[in-house]
Amino acid sequence: MKPKRTTRFLRILVFSLPVLAGTADLWASGGEKGDFSSAVIWQSIAFVLLIVLLSRFVKKPLSSFLLSRQEEVQNAIKQSARKKEEAEALLGQLVEDRVFVPERPVAHRPRRSLGLQPAP
Repeated sequence: MKPKRTTRFLRILVFSLPVLAGTADLWASGGEKGDFSSAVIWQSIAFVLLIVLLSRFVKKPLSSFLLSRQEEVQNAIKQSARKKEEAEALLGQLVEDRVFVPERPVAHRPRRSLGLQPAP
């Protein structure tokens, strides 16, 4: 279900309030009598305009890119699982035909001496 435009606008507004609240120091910097600067209004308008433009023009290309990337990753995972199964089947076939004998793990292999003596 798609959210309504007003719900989406309210959600954007609620999430942008902390950013707008961060400009609280500008409210007091306008004048001696406590007037606020017009810079606060223009920054707020510019921020809201930026959010609207980004949500309108970037949303579709970004979502299509993310969907295509998700499909690519899923295909890569399926392909790697298929290759792993093929490799295990080939290994099993080689072991059955006694072409390949897997090595046993070595518990302890004595080290060869290089003939060096420890320093006194």
